[in-house]
Amino acid sequence: MSVDFTRDIDAVTFCNGSFWFFKGDECVSIDGSSDKVDKGPMEIIAAGAFPALKSPGCAQFADTPDAVVAPTGGGGFWFFKGDQCVKVNGAGDEIVYGPFGITAPDAFPHLPGR
Repeated sequence: MSVDFTRDIDAVTFCNGSFWFFKGDECVSIDGSSDKVDKGPMEIIAAGAFPALKSPGCAQFADTPDAVVAPTGGGGFWFFKGDQCVKVNGAGDEIVYGPFGITAPDAFPHLPGR
């Protein structure tokens, strides 16, 4: 394992029974019931992870994401970095929305500002 996932995690989310841990440009998936690795460790953009983040304008989300959220119901994954966001499908291989600013119409337009 090239990355130490035991400390200084950048982001973590839970989806479809697995915890996804993100650190630097790598991720690992841990099965929530067995606590065993079910995918990775691997690059965030690797097949089986989130290759959609290879798409134009998405590279920033594949290295130290600020947050990753998987909405209830398997609606994919939202990646956040700075004031930008992108949503990928549940398989991680297709961009659903974005990338764009967090307050864009298809993201969170009613997020309060200063």
